[in-house]
Amino acid sequence: NEAWHELAMKCKDMPTKYKICKHLDKLNANWNLKSTPGEAEGIQISFRESLEEQIRRLQKNGVLHKVTTGKVKISGDGTNIGKRLQLENVTYTILTEKDVAMNEKGKCFLAMIKTTENYDNLKKSLADLNNKMSNLK
Repeated sequence: NEAWHELAMKCKDMPTKYKICKHLDKLNANWNLKSTPGEAEGIQISFRESLEEQIRRLQKNGVLHKVTTGKVKISGDGTNIGKRLQLENVTYTILTEKDVAMNEKGKCFLAMIKTTENYDNLKKSLADLNNKMSNLK
């Protein structure tokens, strides 16, 4: 913070630390991010809220009708970033979208966890999502 402040004082084109923090707060207000349970660091969003938003979008575009039952696929993928950093990404896809569901634009974010890919770690870190999904109708 001190280094940025010094640079911003010398270079008038650089935004101040205050403006950057204000902009970050504004960006973060767009998402309702929560920490994942368990010991592993991670963030998650509400599956229900995200799914309702996607359903409204599909109904508005005429892809999904109110009486249609949609199919959702949950997937996870581990990513190694460097030697010691492993991340698990959890996403879902609405299969009703067909062509869009087949590429990266059809994936909706659910959680990102800093952990190794094993059953016990994922079970603890995804407990909230599992509970919400089992109660969904």
